[in-house]
Amino acid sequence: MKNKLLAMSAPVEIAASTPEAIGPRKFTVTAYTGGALDIAGWDMPVVVDLGGMKSGNSIVANLDHVSSKRVGHVTDKVNDGKTLQLSGIVSAATASASEVVDSADKGFTWQASIEAYPRKIKEIAEGKTVTANGQTFEGPLYVVTA
Repeated sequence: MKNKLLAMSAPVEIAASTPEAIGPRKFTVTAYTGGALDIAGWDMPVVVDLGGMKSGNSIVANLDHVSSKRVGHVTDKVNDGKTLQLSGIVSAATASASEVVDSADKGFTWQASIEAYPRKIKEIAEGKTVTANGQTFEGPLYVVTA
């Protein structure tokens, strides 16, 4: 399972436009709540230990994971060891950015998919327990530690 993609999804909140608003629209997402995930292609639930998570310096928000469909960029990452929260700006001058904002204005609820590539994985056997992200989990499951 090493280096197999993990994709986590969560609802995105896009700040409403107001006449007083200056600058690009902003978005926020609680990207991961620290729990066990059922992920396509994995044969057991997966827990990502936030204590071992490293992120790049520049995180881009793309529509449908397509790099040519830029929407914006993440400006703040908060990993408190229990949850992962991201916020950013709809900063791209693209049709994709306009699609995201216009759809949100009409009530569409966007989902953000956060991708991670595991470097270290522990398999927790049935009946065994492990603590990660301030929670206790019982196997069988995988814990991504890096």
